[in-house]
Amino acid sequence: MNRVGSFVVVGMSLLGLQLSGCGGGGEGDSVTKSAPTIQELAKTDAAIASAAPDCPADYKKISINKSYIANATYSMQIGDATLRFKLPNTSIRVCFGIAPKPIEASNLYALSQTYDIKVYPLEAGANFAQLLERSLVINYGLTSLPPEMTSIDASKIVGVTDAQGGVLTDTLPVGSPTGQLDVVKIGAEKFMRSISPAGDGRYAVVYRP
Repeated sequence: MNRVGSFVVVGMSLLGLQLSGCGGGGEGDSVTKSAPTIQELAKTDAAIASAAPDCPADYKKISINKSYIANATYSMQIGDATLRFKLPNTSIRVCFGIAPKPIEASNLYALSQTYDIKVYPLEAGANFAQLLERSLVINYGLTSLPPEMTSIDASKIVGVTDAQGGVLTDTLPVGSPTGQLDVVKIGAEKFMRSISPAGDGRYAVVYRP
């Protein structure tokens, strides 16, 4: 083979090696997906927002978006309760009202109304946890207790919620009173209990003997 022929063979061999690495359905092939465009993200968020349920008519409501001042404290009051939280930097709807169905159990005596918190995302990634420094302050009394309960142990006054997957659990309440309580003497006096909401669900203050 002459020198020119050798160059042709070597050149074709190198070209074959290059072509073998340029896609051909081999196992080593990979496809890089492009990130969603701003238009695609906006379309996704619009779909999430349109699918989000509205609050019940008798609930307080706020539909937060990026026009709100992030980290500002916001309060929602209904009945004898106030819900407070820091505004997130996301779009989210918060509903707060008196639950149509109160928390009930055979070993519980309700001392307050049952309050309901519902949160719906209005954009991708928005969730309850983004409501920082949450507090639910509930005012309650002892007038709903049976007449035979003339004295009760304040340590057995607790906050309860079904926010954990529908299972009734204690919250971590902070507030007065303490010690043994003379129910008759207290009469219609009101007390305060502060709860840190753990998620969507119902919340109430109860007496558990």
